[in-house]
Amino acid sequence: MGSVAVFAGITRRRCFTASFPLPHQDQEVFIDTLTIPTFKKKLKKLSAQDPGESRRRWHAVTEALWKKDVDTATEAKHELEEKQRADKKERQRLGVEWKQAHFHGEGTAWEYNTPLNSRLAQLASSEPPVQ
Repeated sequence: MGSVAVFAGITRRRCFTASFPLPHQDQEVFIDTLTIPTFKKKLKKLSAQDPGESRRRWHAVTEALWKKDVDTATEAKHELEEKQRADKKERQRLGVEWKQAHFHGEGTAWEYNTPLNSRLAQLASSEPPVQ
């Protein structure tokens, strides 16, 4: 097998730094998550979330993983996926077209309806960063 040239490196600490080598220089850091502002998530309580919201749907899987119970997580994931398959089959039977709430198709890819820079600008204007 031939040699592989590394384009970028990630240094893992509490968060991470990503850098890439430049000609005639050691490296240049292009992101250091320890120096950028963070924002607290604003979430509805699980009981107030719509049944179709991702956090609510994946709650049993996430809880089991936090408890390091892989068997329960696997079973919960399987049940979730089977329900999604059944829901899809029922929509097809009824002729109901599925519409993504936050994404749209762009050729063969998916894109957010609201671009990241717009979402970040909204977050920045509504809440001060947590240091």
